[in-house]
Amino acid sequence: MSDFRIDPTRGPHAAADLSDDEVEYLCKLVLWELSMRTTMAEYEEFLSDLSGIREELDDLICEARKERDQMEFKASVLADLEDLPLVSSHGSGEPPTGMYL
Repeated sequence: MSDFRIDPTRGPHAAADLSDDEVEYLCKLVLWELSMRTTMAEYEEFLSDLSGIREELDDLICEARKERDQMEFKASVLADLEDLPLVSSHGSGEPPTGMYL
């Protein structure tokens, strides 16, 4: 896990392409580095502040989840469309009837 793709221009979806394992790894890495740079009291205060921030951001998080679900649904539909077979012209000069089943 040495290469992470985070795109800050995507706002709340900057790290959407990371796997759960990668997010967990990054979180542990950040917490480790924070513990190295702060005292125990500062570290505990920071973690306490984070839990309060989560509650304050609940509405924004719900909205971002909905957006993310829509993005994933769109990508899934587009992938399904790409997998559909293409219809080639049948050579008779007549337009296809649209009945492909």
